[in-house]
Amino acid sequence: MKKLLFLILIPLLLCGQTKHNAELEIEVINISTYWDVTFIATAVGDAKWDKNYNLTSDYNSASVHLHYWADPAVTTARFDYVIDPIAGYNPILAVGLYKISAYRGGYEQAYFYLDLRTSDYEGCPDVYFKYNYGNDDFRNVANTQTIDGTTQEVWDLVSGLDHVTTGLEPFAPTSLSASSYNGRARIAWQRQSDDDYVISYDIYRSLLNRFIGYSKIGSTTNQYYVDYDVLVGSGNTAYYKVKAVNGTKESDFSNYTSINYYGLNKPVVNDSDKVEIITYQYSLKPNYPNPFNPSTKIEYSIAEPGNVKLQVYNLQGNEVATLVNDYKIPGNYSFEFKAFDYLPSGIYIYKITTKDFSEYKKMMLVK
Repeated sequence: MKKLLFLILIPLLLCGQTKHNAELEIEVINISTYWDVTFIATAVGDAKWDKNYNLTSDYNSASVHLHYWADPAVTTARFDYVIDPIAGYNPILAVGLYKISAYRGGYEQAYFYLDLRTSDYEGCPDVYFKYNYGNDDFRNVANTQTIDGTTQEVWDLVSGLDHVTTGLEPFAPTSLSASSYNGRARIAWQRQSDDDYVISYDIYRSLLNRFIGYSKIGSTTNQYYVDYDVLVGSGNTAYYKVKAVNGTKESDFSNYTSINYYGLNKPVVNDSDKVEIITYQYSLKPNYPNPFNPSTKIEYSIAEPGNVKLQVYNLQGNEVATLVNDYKIPGNYSFEFKAFDYLPSGIYIYKITTKDFSEYKKMMLVK
């Protein structure tokens, strides 16, 4: 029974917390006989983070009402931080920037700012202030100076705590757009909030469709990126999305944007001013080896995105195998055809079919 009681008490002792204290405490001093004050913490901006340093829409405000008729008399307002494992005994503040205000008679009497924006929390840092009821001003914990209108930073108030922001998730970029820049695809976007933290942006592209096939093609510290691999024109469509990156955290994807193109560029190594223009034509090449046993390679090229079928027939016109039946983007492809055990020696026809192209060739299986 003693061991069980000890285990139950452990959570209550985390961060030095019991039911009667918290991470932010404001003690009311110099009170009168009949006193009444409300402390309100209001988030400044939209950037607030939860205990895992992911963006949250919660914890916009929190308040504590103190008054002379409390029984027993309570003269200290207490707030929890979201990083506290047992946050919830008191109103909760997220990782963010807050305006701490004192209201009397429905009017704001004094305020200061409390900056909690760091991802270096290893425990639950306790910070303390005083509110001089007689003068209506906020004071430091030592009661040696007025802090009205100032910004109090938790990393300066708590020893061993550093101002580290690279663990805070950034907002996703917004208003993504694509345009032509000297015949290349230029992607631009806007930062959703100036209150969060962004180190760089990662750019993703898909040549399939707007839903799938995205791969990272580059990074930048700017709010634009030029994709020199895409030649703007008619025929095909390239799709783009962007993520904001902040150290160990990255945002969700932005909205997508797209632009039409007719071909792809491949930059020459160490000479970005010269490019090799890659365009593709429909083709079906002779298989090799030919004759073959038991396998042979079939190469083909696709000029336009779309569904491609590659099939094998015998000389009687009966289909014996479907090698490819899939959506393909422009490019060169190859397929290794392995003859099934039940296929006899002889001549076979392999045929490619797309919306705009069809061709066939012969190959010989020798067993």
